Amino acid sequence: MKFRRKYLSYPQVQLAIVGAFLVAMILFFSIVLLFLSATFSQLIALGREVGLPSHHVYFQFINMQTDHILSNLILVFLIVGTFGTIFFIWFSHSLIGPIVTLIEYLKRSIILLKDGQEVPPIQFRKSDYFQDLGVLINALFKITMDRSPQLKSNLIPKISDDG
Repeated sequence: MKFRRKYLSYPQVQLAIVGAFLVAMILFFSIVLLFLSATFSQLIALGREVGLPSHHVYFQFINMQTDHILSNLILVFLIVGTFGTIFFIWFSHSLIGPIVTLIEYLKRSIILLKDGQEVPPIQFRKSDYFQDLGVLINALFKITMDRSPQLKSNLIPKISDDG
């Protein structure tokens, strides 16, 4: 397996995906923290209701549990956040790859058509999703060129120099 150094091939989209994941994770952990806080508040209120003094071992136990759960929750958040970010960058690479390849392919195709050259078929990486997109684009180019031999002479002047 070939190691890739650049997994952010379309950073604005991939980082938006990672950002959405992190926002969802923060929301989830905030809700968990809210429910835990409410539960421990009820336990403290219960201790006060039965008349336990504020220095009672019961309250010390509740505070110890609160601190322990909070520190573990932060640790879990950091671990899941790190591995989730890595996973979503890796996963989005296979989703974004065909789009980046398609953009570059279309830019190259315009140049080739302007120069009167034949456009080679598009190829995606084997690990990319949307393999059928490449097949459809290749079929479209082939049908278009086969049906309209004068396409090159008609199409080239109509393509703007802006790309």
